[in-house]
This record gives sequence, C-alpha cells and structure tokens, in this order.
Amino acid sequence: MKVDSPMITKFTLVSASILGAAGLAFAGTANTFTVIDENADAQITLGEFQKAYPSLDPEIFAQLDRDQDNILSPSEFIGSNLPEVEPSEG
Repeated sequence: MKVDSPMITKFTLVSASILGAAGLAFAGTANTFTVIDENADAQITLGEFQKAYPSLDPEIFAQLDRDQDNILSPSEFIGSNLPEVEPSEG
C-alpha cells in the first residue's frame, strides 16, 4: 500500500504546531511559577498565589492543590490555565 506523502507532511506539520503550542504554554506556566514563588523555595503558598492573582477566589488554589498540603508544587501549578504573571520591576 502506497502512503500519500503530502498527507504525511500535512499531518507532521499539524502535529508539530500542536506540540509547539503546548510547549509554549508549559514554558509560560513554568516561568510564571518562578515569578510567583517569591522566596524561591519551589512552592507557592496561598499568600504568594493571592498576591499574584488578587481577583481569583482562593478556591482555585484549593482545586490546584491536589494533595491538599496547602502549597502548590511545580507539578500542581505548571500546565494550569492560569494567566501568566510578569516579574515586577524593582
């Protein structure tokens, strides 16, 4: 059976685009985690979370905190659909 080469190329391009977008989203939340984690202890506390997202309900923090230890680890935060946070100047 002959495989249609243009179809493979189209599939490859679409797959690369999807994976590239996912990688950018992952990189964005990884960078945001670093920005929010003010004391660089690899954990986001509720206080750090609320400072970064003052308009969000604390229940969102609780939903992300899958192991209910009152901190967000990188694995709990990275990949979430929260908006990126830019580093503050000064």
